[in-house]
Amino acid sequence: MKFFTHCIILFLLFFSEQKTLFAQNKSRIDSLNIELLSKSNPNTRLDIYKKLFSEHIKGSYNQALDFSYKEYQQANKNQDLLLKIDALQNIAYTYNQKSNYDSAIYYINQAIDLSKKRNLEQEENESYLIAAEILQDKEYINKSTSYLFKALRYFENQESSNTLAEIYLYIGKAFAIKKEYAKASEYYKKALDIYESLNNQDGIAKVYIEMGFINYAQDKYTEAILFFKKSLDIAKVIFNTNLSSLSYYSLSLPYAAIDSNDLALQMIYNSIEIDKQLKNTNNLFMGYDALSSIYTSMDSLDKADYYSDLSLTLAKKMQIPALLYGILSNKIDINYKKGDYKKAIETYYERDKIHADFFPDKKDKIAELDLKYQEEKIRNQLILKHEAQKFKTLLYTGSLLLFIAILIVIVLLLKNKAKRSIIKSQELNDELNYKNKELSNYMIQLVNKKELNDSIVKELQELLLTSINQTQKAKIKSIIRDLQVNSNENIWKEFEVRFLDVHKDFYSKLAKEYPELTANERRLAAFLKLNMTTKEISAITLKSVASIEMARTRLRKKLGLNTSKESLVSFFSKF
Repeated sequence: MKFFTHCIILFLLFFSEQKTLFAQNKSRIDSLNIELLSKSNPNTRLDIYKKLFSEHIKGSYNQALDFSYKEYQQANKNQDLLLKIDALQNIAYTYNQKSNYDSAIYYINQAIDLSKKRNLEQEENESYLIAAEILQDKEYINKSTSYLFKALRYFENQESSNTLAEIYLYIGKAFAIKKEYAKASEYYKKALDIYESLNNQDGIAKVYIEMGFINYAQDKYTEAILFFKKSLDIAKVIFNTNLSSLSYYSLSLPYAAIDSNDLALQMIYNSIEIDKQLKNTNNLFMGYDALSSIYTSMDSLDKADYYSDLSLTLAKKMQIPALLYGILSNKIDINYKKGDYKKAIETYYERDKIHADFFPDKKDKIAELDLKYQEEKIRNQLILKHEAQKFKTLLYTGSLLLFIAILIVIVLLLKNKAKRSIIKSQELNDELNYKNKELSNYMIQLVNKKELNDSIVKELQELLLTSINQTQKAKIKSIIRDLQVNSNENIWKEFEVRFLDVHKDFYSKLAKEYPELTANERRLAAFLKLNMTTKEISAITLKSVASIEMARTRLRKKLGLNTSKESLVSFFSKF
């Protein structure tokens, strides 16, 4: 399980934010922002949005997400299908880097569906590759691998060497997680050959790390150390601080395994120091977990407990079961060694619940075995009953067996039908709960985004007071207008897409019963359908609390509820 945890985290580390690279491109970003202010042509603005996304994805995921949404909206207006799919891929990719896997899966499925409908083979396979990365991070290894081989069959016939190498690397990772190390090595070697032919030092270093990990998993610690050192040497030459952090962290593992704790601690502290400078929380939690493990082996239990708590806090935010399982396993050992048996038991049950959820295939296997056992039991009972009645006539026996066989078939058919009905109902219920949860999470993001947007506008307005150059003032005012107008428009459009995806018939039912409602009143009804408070609605719509209260009163009157005690939330829950 410990090696599996390391496998899952490697892809989080490979694609984490690289603040130093982003800082180097700040001048280019400033130049693109200035160019954006002076361009009104839709195609030109669309091209700038794409470039700004490419720059921001190296260091600022929130900004990258904002420009990928703008690219999507502009592509939609231009009716440019290819760029619309490209924008959906960018949105999904960015959400995955932010560890928001549910949103990432939602948007990449949109890209796949759109590509399939229009028979766009290249875009479909590019989407499969992104989906595979998301699913591999989410630990759905079999599904991820099926997507990878779909993409592989396409890109092997294309002139996309870097993409092909990336696919080989992912497939190797999948085999490594399944502990099929010979197959993993085979695909890593294919990736390495391509990267070396392209002189792609970053790619070469990543392959070295993967090869180091499969040696580490097989207790070949000397070989693992050599591969990790090769990766570190390359990272220093190409000034890739994120890769340096990953290499230091990787080196700590075989050093700890051979009880070179001082060297292991030195490597981890080097990694953590870099991650703190880069503010890479995705990397930090693994460093803290490694420190906790080493201090546990050294019986420095207070330090071990301290770093375990730091790691657990970050891992819970990421919501990846394999990571939580590994950290909780270490915490059980710490509590046991400290003599806190009650806490050790509580942690054990917490970990056990994750284990049950983490291996659904095992639960399915148990259910299958149980069903076979019950069927075997019924067959044995029938045989005994048949032997007990041997003295009866052949005709009677044949009739009885035929009746029993028909009865069994009917029972099994009814049982299967009931089971399918329950599963279907559960799937629909789970899907609705998932979508409602996603919608609620999104509303929280909207409020946070609105507050951030308002804060930026306020700072820009304060900047106006200090600016003496009229040209600067005009540009700042233009930015403020764009922020205020585009923010409100984008928020409502995105809300409508998400809301109608969950509650498809809400507006049609409402219009049928109350056709006189205005657009703003229908919008207020949608917010109330989600049980949002007046304060939350005020934050999103930029209207005062008093204004929202007045709107609610007018709405009650139109709905004929002015004399009723029924709340608006309760009323709209019926639609």
